[in-house]
Amino acid sequence: MGVAEGLAVPERLKVKAILVSRLFRACSGCSEDELQALRYMLAEVSVGDLVAVKDLAERLGSRDKARVALRSLIARGLVEEGRDSYSLAKWVRELLARLCESMTKCQDIIEAGRAVSKWI
Repeated sequence: MGVAEGLAVPERLKVKAILVSRLFRACSGCSEDELQALRYMLAEVSVGDLVAVKDLAERLGSRDKARVALRSLIARGLVEEGRDSYSLAKWVRELLARLCESMTKCQDIIEAGRAVSKWI
């Protein structure tokens, strides 16, 4: 069974609709750099700060742009900064977990995040 197959179809569609709706609302007015950073965070879910800045700098063209995009996502409530790391905000992780067949498997949440990153 793949990501989200554990939920009934109507429940999966409802969760997807809620997640995408909330992401779009939170990203209203986002720049292309911010959307790239959000796609990256959805695909990674949680990543060390140095790796995140390095990876995003490669995509966005500079470390400054990467840091600005991450700070903006933090201000919008989409990303949380931890001790030497960045993670998707808890509400995003919880909705991703609801898409998974097993809410306890971290890999399922990562796979759901990668699927969602393609929707935005």
